Amino acid sequence: MGGKYRYELWSSDDNKSYYLKIWLRDASHDSSPYRTTRAFTSTRDALIYFDCNYAEKNLPEC
Repeated sequence: MGGKYRYELWSSDDNKSYYLKIWLRDASHDSSPYRTTRAFTSTRDALIYFDCNYAEKNLPEC
């Protein structure tokens, strides 16, 4: 997880696309997400997106 945010990784019903539901770290666990991302074709791409845009990691992919 990263910094001010936390996420859940979700998949489409057919498991062909993945997306993240992102909350502010201190938000209640039953609250609506702060943001739901676009669909990604792999879990790796979804997690790289989170790391680069929310966890502020300095990865080569960023």
